[in-house]
Amino acid sequence: MGFLKTNSLTKITGAFILLAIVFTIISQEKWNKDNAVISSDVRGYYAYLPALFIHNDLKFENHEVYKIERGYEVWVMKDKNGTKYIKFTCGMSIMCAPFFLVSHALAEPLGEKADGFSSPYKIGLIVSSIFYLFISILFLSKFLLLYFEDRAVSICLLILFLGTNLFEFETGLLAQSHAYSFALLSVFMYSSVKWLDTPRFKWAIWIGITGGLMFLIRPIDILFLSFILLFNVNSFKGLIGRFKLIWNYKKQAFVFLGLFLLMISPQLLYFKHIFGSFIYYSYTKEGFFFLHPHLFDSVFSYRNGWLVYSPIMLLSLVGFFFIKRYSKQFTWFSPFAFLMYFYVISSWWCWWYVGFGNRAFINLYPILAVPLCAFISFALSKKIAVKVGLNVLVLTLIVFNVFQTYQYEKGIIHWGWMSKDSYWHSFGRTEHSQLAGLYFEPPHLEKALLGRDVVSVSAIDTLYSCINGFEKLSPESSYFPFVQKKEFFKGNKALFFGGQPFAMQKTFNVPKGANSVYISAWVKTDSELRIVLTGEGAVAFYKASDQIEKSQGGWKKLHLLAKLPKGLTYETLKYYVWNQEKGSYHIDNIELHCFAISVEYIER
Repeated sequence: MGFLKTNSLTKITGAFILLAIVFTIISQEKWNKDNAVISSDVRGYYAYLPALFIHNDLKFENHEVYKIERGYEVWVMKDKNGTKYIKFTCGMSIMCAPFFLVSHALAEPLGEKADGFSSPYKIGLIVSSIFYLFISILFLSKFLLLYFEDRAVSICLLILFLGTNLFEFETGLLAQSHAYSFALLSVFMYSSVKWLDTPRFKWAIWIGITGGLMFLIRPIDILFLSFILLFNVNSFKGLIGRFKLIWNYKKQAFVFLGLFLLMISPQLLYFKHIFGSFIYYSYTKEGFFFLHPHLFDSVFSYRNGWLVYSPIMLLSLVGFFFIKRYSKQFTWFSPFAFLMYFYVISSWWCWWYVGFGNRAFINLYPILAVPLCAFISFALSKKIAVKVGLNVLVLTLIVFNVFQTYQYEKGIIHWGWMSKDSYWHSFGRTEHSQLAGLYFEPPHLEKALLGRDVVSVSAIDTLYSCINGFEKLSPESSYFPFVQKKEFFKGNKALFFGGQPFAMQKTFNVPKGANSVYISAWVKTDSELRIVLTGEGAVAFYKASDQIEKSQGGWKKLHLLAKLPKGLTYETLKYYVWNQEKGSYHIDNIELHCFAISVEYIER
């Protein structure tokens, strides 16, 4: 039972977090899905490994070996001379190399292709993510426990790993770089504290390795090296003393510097191999706009604003006011590192960063853990009501974060096109809505590269609308025999069909200029129903949907949004309800809208 004797709550919490994330990863089975592990930026991070160890072709002279049906399994750029190269630095490949080599050795014995992309390689990347998750929990805990009590650190870990967008980058987008950088910074800060307390070569070695890899994965993380200078420094006199300390142990400082350079040397050698120069800016047109940072947008925009998708981290910002009281060693460093990093990432051309929430902030989380712990320590020092309130708030926001993560995985929250309208339209939904696309605001990337925030929005002109609640049907209506007053969604009447496979057939005229039709109906049934829209013309038209937009009081809103083919006109269209299972159902409040939808560009 020695494991539970010291800081037992933090240890139990860390184990719970690890198990929860591993369970989530296993339940998703992403290693069996295409474009689920090695996807997006990971195709660039990872490209060095198969190129070097399988094909021995870092110049991608035989790029076609990566050709698949949907494109290429690696992300390769071309310069103006046609030279192929990897845009991303090789830090992630170095971090994942041991896991890749084990996967490569096991692929053929397991009956899988030894091509770098079969299931063993995906599993290897997943295992690497879990390994660095363990490193993150272990070293962040060790670091925080030097300054805060067990309860505060335990709550802090729950918030960071389960209550923020880090959870998605540990479970869904688990091979992206940010969680790996989180682990490196945690080890770096702990090693730096230990070295500053008792300078030893072993700590200098770890400082050099982690500092170099941090910089190699995301060069702007070089700002975090200021920790060595500013930790436990609260005056200019103290800063001068820190320089003297480093000079007094200059041999160890040179070890740190040497290992730092050793870690980044593979990238320099790669550039030399490809371009003939050790230095090359691989991001070409992409850059920073330091005179026009999106400080507000990067935090509060519905397009991946940090606190919109990780609102629990507002507690860490409040915690800055309590740092001096509970952890004065960070009085200079924490505000400096946060403000500088915040300014830099907000100045990047793609300030919203593609993903769930503003993922660039994840790299700051080990630093923000300090003010977060300071706030938690303050709350825990108050009366029982405040403590209970804190626990309820944390639990509520963790559940909220897990739910929003689920929405992101289901595509309900978009990775880069969300707007205020689309966010609130999707709020609380468990299924994707066909109307969601009308509220998206895709950014114009070419304009963004020039420092302009231009988005495309849907301009909707309603040409025809009709709502039928069956309240005033005449006896001559074909619907009249099906009217009943026992079950209804709105008013005091609805229709009941006992088992007709094709009911509610209605032909309507299509207004000139209409390019989209929206139909919805409230139904109450245990059967699966579909709304079908058809038309006859030069090309037959057919659309069907069984999607439920929302539910209320046992009723479900079935809906269909159909875009009409470009260049074709239909004078009339017909809709009906397809009751494939021939079960009974009630139906009420059918809505029909014909739209002319166009795209407008707006500069924010």
